[in-house]
Amino acid sequence: MVEVVTRGEGRRNWSSHQKRRIVVEAMQPGVTPTEVVRRWGLTSSLFYMWRRQVMSGELGAVPAPLPAFAQVADDAPVPIMTPTFGSSTRSGTAAACPGMSRTASRAH
Repeated sequence: MVEVVTRGEGRRNWSSHQKRRIVVEAMQPGVTPTEVVRRWGLTSSLFYMWRRQVMSGELGAVPAPLPAFAQVADDAPVPIMTPTFGSSTRSGTAAACPGMSRTASRAH
């Protein structure tokens, strides 16, 4: 005897508008495609096919990407750091490397 297992529901037909809406939902900051796929009961391969179609314009106008960050303008001056070489008491490798004696630094 052979048992035939069928799906509980038939194939769904998604309009271009629905596909775009689902793809745009997954593009929102802080949202992952996995969350959206599970919420809508899709397979990941179907979702990524729709995303390719949306981005290529096959499903209508490509939605403008939403900014994931806000630009911040700061008018405060940035301090310029200038390197200083040597010191008033000692200079060279021994001064730059604490714990190293002058004789050890000359050997290198």
